[in-house]
Amino acid sequence: MDILLQNRSRLAASLLLTTVILAELIGSARVGRAEDSVISSVLPATSTPLNGDTIQVAIHVDMSGVTSNDSLLGSFTASLDWDNVILKYVSNSGLLNGFTGLVATDEVAAGRLDFNGAAVSGVGGSFDILEIKFEVIGPVDATTTLDLEYSAMAAAFKDES
Repeated sequence: MDILLQNRSRLAASLLLTTVILAELIGSARVGRAEDSVISSVLPATSTPLNGDTIQVAIHVDMSGVTSNDSLLGSFTASLDWDNVILKYVSNSGLLNGFTGLVATDEVAAGRLDFNGAAVSGVGGSFDILEIKFEVIGPVDATTTLDLEYSAMAAAFKDES
């Protein structure tokens, strides 16, 4: 199975993974000053998915490239799209690491998951915001895309006085 991981809105790189899922897509987004960037990754936990396997995918954020006053993620709005002929949505973890918000599952049969979250005090460092389980239902030699897109990200102000 080939899987292409993308982050359309703030694309830094994309990987075409042949036969196995090996790594992550790294996308960067501006939060705070123009030279700051947030790294967001789609991390499949299984390296060799086969038809019938259940795989877990983590939506990961790394805030370490952001200056100290803006180094906490306060809120986000995002979506994940995939080929519903290849991957079938099974479940999600709910928002992780102190974020509250919505994970909208009404379009998962069509291959789309929308989610948003906010944390009043913000979250810094490197962390997962959501984990999603899929069942591989398509042919093993098929190609599919995990397309992560953020329509909004905002820093939580960190008072350093």
